Amino acid sequence: MKKILIIVALIAITLLNGCAGFQNSNIEERLSENIPITSNEILDKGVIDLKGIIEVSKKITKKEYPSSDAVLVDDYEKVIYNADGTSERWDEVYEKSLTEKGKRENSTMSLHYTLPYSTIVLKKLEIIKPNGKVVPIDIEKQSKTIVNPSQMNSNIYNPNSKVINVNIPNLEINDIIHYISYRKTVKARVPNTWCDITVLEYTSPIKNYKIEVIAPKELPLEHILIKDSIKGSVKSKIIKYKDAISYSWEVKDIPRIFKEPSMPEYYTVTQRLLLSTTKDWETLSKWYWNLSKPRLDKITKEMEDKVKELIKDAKTREEKINNIFQFVSQKIRYMGITTEEEAPGYEPHDVDITFNNRHGVCRDKAALLVTMLRLAGFKAYPVLINNGPKKDIEIPNNFFNHAISCVENEDGSYTLMDSTDENTKDIFPAYLSDKSYLVAKPEGETLLTSDIISPEKNLMEITTTGEVNKKGDIIAETTLLFNGINDGVYRGYFLRNKQEKRKLLFQGKLKKILPGAELLEIEILPKDLSKMSIPLSVKLKYKAENCLITGEDTEVFPIPWLGTSFGMVNFILDSTGLEKRKYPLKTEIACGVKESLTLTLEKSYKNIKFPNYETIDNASIFWNKNLERSKNIISGDAKFLIRTVEFSAKEYLVLKKNLEDMEYNKRKQIILSK
Repeated sequence: MKKILIIVALIAITLLNGCAGFQNSNIEERLSENIPITSNEILDKGVIDLKGIIEVSKKITKKEYPSSDAVLVDDYEKVIYNADGTSERWDEVYEKSLTEKGKRENSTMSLHYTLPYSTIVLKKLEIIKPNGKVVPIDIEKQSKTIVNPSQMNSNIYNPNSKVINVNIPNLEINDIIHYISYRKTVKARVPNTWCDITVLEYTSPIKNYKIEVIAPKELPLEHILIKDSIKGSVKSKIIKYKDAISYSWEVKDIPRIFKEPSMPEYYTVTQRLLLSTTKDWETLSKWYWNLSKPRLDKITKEMEDKVKELIKDAKTREEKINNIFQFVSQKIRYMGITTEEEAPGYEPHDVDITFNNRHGVCRDKAALLVTMLRLAGFKAYPVLINNGPKKDIEIPNNFFNHAISCVENEDGSYTLMDSTDENTKDIFPAYLSDKSYLVAKPEGETLLTSDIISPEKNLMEITTTGEVNKKGDIIAETTLLFNGINDGVYRGYFLRNKQEKRKLLFQGKLKKILPGAELLEIEILPKDLSKMSIPLSVKLKYKAENCLITGEDTEVFPIPWLGTSFGMVNFILDSTGLEKRKYPLKTEIACGVKESLTLTLEKSYKNIKFPNYETIDNASIFWNKNLERSKNIISGDAKFLIRTVEFSAKEYLVLKKNLEDMEYNKRKQIILSK
């Protein structure tokens, strides 16, 4: 379905889209009379006028919407939340399929919920034919509830994370899907608070949409904000009653968006409504500290002894931190079952359980690391971080999807650590650069953004020495040193694959660089790849016959620059096919490759002409290449850095020009005069 529920962080956020004609529900009258709201007796049946929908949908055709597969004809969503943060939500949707693709996508729908927080049920599901005929769907027969399978990829099993998959049979092009869902939240993740993110722009056009939020007088909305607004597209209204406040927003005729490769999550760059009852981020910081503190205090003598053992030979502060981090990272396996009672998905297990079992999920490992660091005398705290797009700092909410740890430094800054990655020696991975995080402290802390790790710390360093014999064969040896993110990614690949597959990887890359190249030897160090303290390196010996392209008086010599094929820097710019962009390009990681080579020519040449390479140096990109000759020895060096993790639409145009210039320079070759 185009109108879907998305899991953002650990919470399901409803993507809201459109409403055409309302029947009189007299809810406002009930509010004004201070009568208890029993909306279910009305909303369960639906409040949108079916005749109006059929009339409006006649004008919703492929001709009117040539670039769309479906159109959200109407959507009415009503939320009633209570002072304790619990709530009820009704969502009535009419969506019309215009193409085969739209029909296929609308033939199934998935509804997510997590116990004990909430449940969701379909109150009504039916197909409206173009002639107005209503075909009801047997919801019970066509539905199946399963445990959310996506969590298995992370070695996490939460039997209470559920998905209702619903099949909608016999749907045809130009049919309208009509459904009413009812979500009941019986437990707030953060007690006595409520928040929501509502997307008002989506990949299907929105004809009409209205959302209404009923708040108790004692817990009004502290923050209301529309971000990335489309001018004049939203009408809002606030009505105050004796014991409640009604907030409503309505949009009409919103064009569809077109997703772009490697763009940020669309719900962070499109028109959206942000709501929250939470005063500030400090309130959430203190909540998570108070939630975690009892778990952090479950210290045992064995834990104390282990900390003493880990730091006894450490000479510096950094060594102590690193030794404790490596223990939790590598000796405590990342896996677990969610069984917490107070705040499942957020609350860690008691640290002694994680320590004794030698396994836990992110929040468990983060809590154990915090406790062990505190035992060593450091000011350590749990941290909530959003491993994804940056959050809207204006509106405090509890939508986070990862837990890590930190140590507070003397200057008040924080050293962040993520102990969930078992295949890296870095205490903080590059892929968590430029992310929103919240340190849990007793006095509270505001929302912060993690630093962009310098590309110099994520370098692939390549050194090549070799010779070119009189036949034009290249016989060379290359050493690749993997730093930062390169170590983590390649080491993980090597651990998952046997020697033969590793060899095929390098053999294939060499053939692309030097056609006909044969890999003679490969050595990967350390032999025991689980030894994270030893840097990852690979030594290659290879031969490529008849590499010189011979003419009447000259020969063209293809230099074996391996840096064009190895290193993360070569893969994170794959999504640059668009001429221009509306949304930013996310690269996630700042990284680079640095290369040097020395080649001895056995054959003498009258003259050697080197290409002239133009350096690119700006805030986002650095690219440089040099070659020189000393008698019969050719030496060269090259460097390519991506310095940022996101390119704006304007910066993307500059990037495209930079990449064109780089590609032109890469084609330049050495010309040898006979």
